[in-house]
Amino acid sequence: MSEAASQTPPFTLRRALSLNLLQNRYPALHGLRVLAIFTVLQVHVTAILKAAGLMTDLGLQTLSEMVWYGMDLFFVLSGFLIGSMLLHNEQKSTEDASPRGRAAGLWRFWKRRAFRTFPLYYLVLTALLVAPAAPPRGPGTTLLEYLYLTNYLPNVLTATMPWAWSLCVEEHFYLLVPFLVLGVSVVRRPWLRLAALGLLWLSCLAVRLALWQPRAGSWTDAELFLTFYPRTHTRYDTLVVGVALAFAQHHYEPALRRVFARWWVRLGAWAVALGCLLYLMIPPPLRPRETWCLYAWGSVTGVMYAALVLRLLNHPGVLTRLLGHRYFLYLATLGYGVYLVHLPVMAYVIAPVSRWLLVTRGWALGRVWWLSLFGLFAASQAVAYVLHLLVEKPMLAVRDRLAP
Repeated sequence: MSEAASQTPPFTLRRALSLNLLQNRYPALHGLRVLAIFTVLQVHVTAILKAAGLMTDLGLQTLSEMVWYGMDLFFVLSGFLIGSMLLHNEQKSTEDASPRGRAAGLWRFWKRRAFRTFPLYYLVLTALLVAPAAPPRGPGTTLLEYLYLTNYLPNVLTATMPWAWSLCVEEHFYLLVPFLVLGVSVVRRPWLRLAALGLLWLSCLAVRLALWQPRAGSWTDAELFLTFYPRTHTRYDTLVVGVALAFAQHHYEPALRRVFARWWVRLGAWAVALGCLLYLMIPPPLRPRETWCLYAWGSVTGVMYAALVLRLLNHPGVLTRLLGHRYFLYLATLGYGVYLVHLPVMAYVIAPVSRWLLVTRGWALGRVWWLSLFGLFAASQAVAYVLHLLVEKPMLAVRDRLAP
């Protein structure tokens, strides 16, 4: 028997049904990821019920739509994950700093991300395209979705998977962030690296303001959303925040832990996060619609989540321990699959049940809304688990062989 074969673990049902868990260096971030999943799901529960004519409680609808910023938390966490991975790879490759060695490191990063994200995305997209109930799409639309350009459709809402706009933003960032990290690493001093990332974060707001200014005061809600919300060049700031947080933890973790040991620093972080949250929760009639969107979509959310993540990573408080419970690691591991399948599950499974409960059984909307949310979460987790075993886990095994 060969040495490789002797090291292969024996097959067991328990091993076959187990999850290929995410890395767990920062456990509290997995709890944050699950909270982000819930905030995104609740917005989409409201949207589907509204589209079906079942959302009759305007107060519940408004409150639900105001809690829209879970996707920005996804972006911050993704930026942190990618930044941490690239910094780790950079540390490993210091012995081979030649152009050939750096190129090999880039290819390894891209191959590993492709095996992680492509198979499940293309499977779900193809399944929706060939489904009997799939609406007709133009060939250009389909091609752009396969090329991860959904967020650059003239109207992203006409896509087969309109919710994939955020995955496109992340994929575009994956292509560019290694060059960003490489460019920043040329700067010797860590604080200058963070300053450069801070300027890059501000540049996204500058892009939004520059695109907005020529038509200031005349934008419709639909135009604001389609022009600024899903586009990569207007939404990269929260991903940059995540990379900056990864740099800060990498270079200054002991110092940050000493700083956050002071109660007034922790209180200040909570105050910053709360102040940003209050800005995000300004009721629609009371906020300057256009400029509020430009600042809220990335700038304010970036500051809010930066304060929250720094607090959780650098002081072991009650909330840190709660969000770091191992149960969240299992839920977060399935998060990508949940995001891909949750809207089809809502449309084809949960929404018909919700209609039956509301129309036939006469249940209260608030009760049905909560049942729909938790039912959607559970059903999406179940589908994501099956997809993880059948698709993600085998592809990750292939990845580890081809790009260890």
